[in-house]
Amino acid sequence: MIVLLGDYVNALRPRFVSRPVPVREWVAALGELSAPLGVHAVLGNHDWISGEASAIRRAFEKAGIDVLENRAVRLSHRNTPFWLAGVADQMVSPTNGIRDIEAALDAVTGDDPLILLTHEPDIFRVTPKRVALTLAGHTHGGQVYIPFVGRPGLPAQYSGKNADLAYGHIKQGGRHMVVSSGLGLSGLPVRFLVPPEIVMVTLRGLGTFGFNLPLTSEA
Repeated sequence: MIVLLGDYVNALRPRFVSRPVPVREWVAALGELSAPLGVHAVLGNHDWISGEASAIRRAFEKAGIDVLENRAVRLSHRNTPFWLAGVADQMVSPTNGIRDIEAALDAVTGDDPLILLTHEPDIFRVTPKRVALTLAGHTHGGQVYIPFVGRPGLPAQYSGKNADLAYGHIKQGGRHMVVSSGLGLSGLPVRFLVPPEIVMVTLRGLGTFGFNLPLTSEA
């Protein structure tokens, strides 16, 4: 299964680009992606702020990419069913996340494992216990990591108690979240010790509700 976690365009209109890339061009490239359990996506804050969200959604649907916005689908792998849900971008959501999660999980029944797609990782604080794995992006891992200092480029909401949600594999109360640094840039076109990545997550059942999450990253 392939998942896309938002911010396909840069609403900041960066200066350091050769030309803007129309939605149809980059969606055509993503449309080449293929996986046995499909390609699924959520939208990010930049997609909405740029005014391109509706165009992106239509282009994704035409390309066969399933946009999960406050809804869930039931999938199965090797005769083992599970749910995949997605929530709307939280920076543009008037419901502040909680009712978005309720809407996304409204169709979820039974005790099958549940994976949640979100753009911003801070929603992890309010996800219910039955969400075994959350996959998120948004932060770019701060783009810059300075040893013994941290990630000075992170958005303000990832300071203090939320700093641990900014990047990597996070475990909390038996639940797991993986936050990717993604492929793109926001603000200055700089990365330092935070390389762009495509994260491959392998899930192995550990009984009814547990997962083992060995991770590898590839630029």
